[in-house]
Amino acid sequence: MSISLWRVTHLWLAVISSIFLLIASATGAILSFEPIYEGSYSLKVNQADDLPIGKSIELIKERHEEILNITRDANGYIAIQTVNESEAFYINPFTGEKIGALFETPRIFDFCRTLHRSLFLGKAGRFLIGLTSVFLLFIAISGFFLILKKQGGLRKYFSKVVKNEFYKDYHSRFSRWMIISIVIISISGAYLFLERFNVIIVPQLNHTIEEVNLTDTPVLTLAKYPALAGLRLEDLREVNFPFAEFPEEYYEFKLKDRELLVNQFSGEIISEIQYPIIKLISQLSFDLHTGEGTIIWSLVLCISSIGTLFFIYTGFAIYLKREKNGVKNPFRKADCPIVILVGSEQGSTHRFANALQKSLIREGQKVYLTSMNKYEVFEKMKHMLILTSTYGVGEAPSNANTYIAKLRAIQQNQSFKYAVLGFGSKAYPDFCQFAIEVDQELNQLKEANQVVPLHTVNNESKDEFISWVKSLEKTLTLNLPISDNDLAKTKTRQFELEVLNRECSLNELDSTFVLKLRCSHRVLKKYRSGDIMSIVPPGELKERLYSMSVDNDQKMILLSVRKHQTGVCSSYLSKLNNGDKMRVSFKSNAQFHFPAGAPGVIMIANGTGIAPFLGMIATNNSKQNISLFWGGQNKQSLMLYNKYLQNAKSEGKLNRLEIAFSREEEKKQYVQNIVSSEIEWILTSLSQGFVIMICGGLAMQKGVEEIIAPAIEQYLNLSLDHFKEKGLIKTDCY
Repeated sequence: MSISLWRVTHLWLAVISSIFLLIASATGAILSFEPIYEGSYSLKVNQADDLPIGKSIELIKERHEEILNITRDANGYIAIQTVNESEAFYINPFTGEKIGALFETPRIFDFCRTLHRSLFLGKAGRFLIGLTSVFLLFIAISGFFLILKKQGGLRKYFSKVVKNEFYKDYHSRFSRWMIISIVIISISGAYLFLERFNVIIVPQLNHTIEEVNLTDTPVLTLAKYPALAGLRLEDLREVNFPFAEFPEEYYEFKLKDRELLVNQFSGEIISEIQYPIIKLISQLSFDLHTGEGTIIWSLVLCISSIGTLFFIYTGFAIYLKREKNGVKNPFRKADCPIVILVGSEQGSTHRFANALQKSLIREGQKVYLTSMNKYEVFEKMKHMLILTSTYGVGEAPSNANTYIAKLRAIQQNQSFKYAVLGFGSKAYPDFCQFAIEVDQELNQLKEANQVVPLHTVNNESKDEFISWVKSLEKTLTLNLPISDNDLAKTKTRQFELEVLNRECSLNELDSTFVLKLRCSHRVLKKYRSGDIMSIVPPGELKERLYSMSVDNDQKMILLSVRKHQTGVCSSYLSKLNNGDKMRVSFKSNAQFHFPAGAPGVIMIANGTGIAPFLGMIATNNSKQNISLFWGGQNKQSLMLYNKYLQNAKSEGKLNRLEIAFSREEEKKQYVQNIVSSEIEWILTSLSQGFVIMICGGLAMQKGVEEIIAPAIEQYLNLSLDHFKEKGLIKTDCY
């Protein structure tokens, strides 16, 4: 199945079933607590499951008269009911002693169960909910294949998701882990639906009894019944007692895998029927769908139900964002000499295409903008400008997946000039691959003439886009200014911060400074050290991200910034003075938060990567064991942070500090050298549950990992990725 078909299937099944999925997921999350609620009564007797059935029933009969039945529920609770219907209670199977009354299910569960099963619409509601389970199964399967495409195959299924936008990232990240449980929920729900409407028929059990062979001799005690030999209480679901002491009355045992009719005198089997596989599958489906009797699986069901609600929300958020990038054409396509074709999966490329269209129209040009899949004969087209992203591993975005086929099949009535601009992220191996393929296809058309070589844009870079527009200006002999408003993204919530202090390093060579910024507790209570501050300098569109330090009172932020010669944002920050105001936004970076429950933390940083660690150390009020390895240029570089570190050491919040200077004459070393010399201690700490956190330059991270990885494999027989997946090695490098 092509990726476009998976995508369409995934979207429209979700759209069609969204309301019912919302109801089923919300009620399912609530119902998943019912087994937990029932398990909280703790009426299961230890080691009772190992009791022989016959011996236990005999003990119970000695204590209670006129028993109708004994049941064992999914929680392992043993209950009996006597002839007096009001006498129904849980018992200790070792002694027959009453240990509790039958508990009543809270009404919230009964209400949610009816809503979950039938929407209070009877048979019609059951059909709609059952069909929703079938839809959910196909949504999960199509989602699985979309993740495979995006990640680059099964081997990379759990590899890091390249950061893009919140909804896209976490829709993919969480679904990778929940896909199995959601598939199980949907399959079990679909099976119960098919069974309920007799598509799958569970055969009725009909015992055959030859009454002439029934006898009342010999008389054996239940403990010696041959029919019950080897059976334990854990095998029992229900036993119904005979009504009178006649051979025609017998015990009816319902076990996990079969039913037995047993002579009440001799203990011999009158009739035995093994449950057919269909009935066993039916019971398994019910258990998997409800979590009955299993607290752990009930928690999985709860998380999966809440996860489904999250996927519905983020899925529609992604879809609506894509739909917002509508195309507005003030001119008829038949009148336009310039045609802009755009290929975009989630709509981000539309922003650049719209900006280009606006600029051309301001210059008096007639421009027609449409998606690549709507390629057709354009009567007056002289220039075709293509802006396209790449989806997944070299795939076309959903609105461009038929473009190449149409390009081969449709011939324009006149020759035309073209230019292709590709959008993507260099974090993916197939950077702008689809744009490359489009450019190659156009190169082979006789009527198509390239006027600007293929350009690419990494991470929506404004500068790279403007560079391509400048090349267009020359060939079109037009002035095409692109304003900030033209390229403005949907606004994120911003907060105003006040500059308290800017302190520069005494080492002029590293051009580093520390910014202290004041913020309200109301804002910062949601954020912690290690989270990200997003800054868009005045007159710019591209955001710059800085890992920040948050103080104990959550009122002050500390940034460590290195000024780069051509750095737009670092230059802007370096000119701020005390009392100046700046507007920023924040992003959570939960994977790099301080691990409060770890026995110890080893922090490794170089340069400005120390910033989040300063906040983590300062807020180490429980005085966890923390070791910091930091690398800078020289002793003057250290002075910028030394007061924070020494205060932390004196307060017992920092246990160990190791410094490496790369430009000190007496001893030149990098932080990697410290790691290498301490590798045995690091491995021992890691094996004891310590967490390693690395922040700073990518080259430093690579160097540290090149030391740690082979040592982990040699001495711990594990991989570096194993510890990363467990959250014992955390990185935030740039």
